[in-house]
Amino acid sequence: MTLGKIIKELVCSVKAPRINATRIYIVKLLNLDLTEKDKQVVAIENRLGLGKGDIVLMVSGSGARKVEGNTDMPIDCAITAKVENINIDSKYNSLL
Repeated sequence: MTLGKIIKELVCSVKAPRINATRIYIVKLLNLDLTEKDKQVVAIENRLGLGKGDIVLMVSGSGARKVEGNTDMPIDCAITAKVENINIDSKYNSLL
């Protein structure tokens, strides 16, 4: 799973039929302390109602196709949740 921030929506006038009802976003990857990494990915958002500026959790590879509603979609990265808060016990600060 990967943490990211939605930065832009991709507008595609022609899509594969199985992803026709989805939204496609460019997502900037984030560290656990919410600082930005120097990498972006393209991810599918399917019926979650998210948009630009939202902090999200993503899965990639075959896991992206296991998210409810994404079965049999030709995708590699899917947004699975909106992140509201990150609570990390102080004993794990070395992860940040």
